[in-house]
Amino acid sequence: FNSVDTITMIGCEKVEEAFQLIDYDDQIYKKQFSNLTVIRFRHLTALRCIWKGPHQNLHLHELECIELDDCQKLTSIFTATSARSLHKLRSIKMSKCGALEAIIALDKDEFSTTVDSSPTIASISELEKIEISSCGELKSILPVSVVVA
Repeated sequence: FNSVDTITMIGCEKVEEAFQLIDYDDQIYKKQFSNLTVIRFRHLTALRCIWKGPHQNLHLHELECIELDDCQKLTSIFTATSARSLHKLRSIKMSKCGALEAIIALDKDEFSTTVDSSPTIASISELEKIEISSCGELKSILPVSVVVA
């Protein structure tokens, strides 16, 4: 997947996991999605997760746009770990994602928050647009620890 820049999936109603991340040779792993700029998923009604597997080496440095429509079982888009590489993300569009609770789900084991400190998990300085409609379970758009400059 290192040369793919756009991924579009429409009407794949039985897909539950878009990408199975495999933890093998670190150098190859880091290149898997290195040129990905656009993700568009429409009518993936069984989709539960986009990235299945270890996220520590998932690098989405070039991702600019993610569009999700009618992904009814998806509960989050990114983990805190994968969100660290979203420096070029400009646009997030979501509609009819009924189970979606958060754009960025905090990794339970990775951070311990105290009253004095809240870890910065991502810097999304290029973000220009967030469009959300019919996502009734959405509890968090972006955690406070995400820096949007």
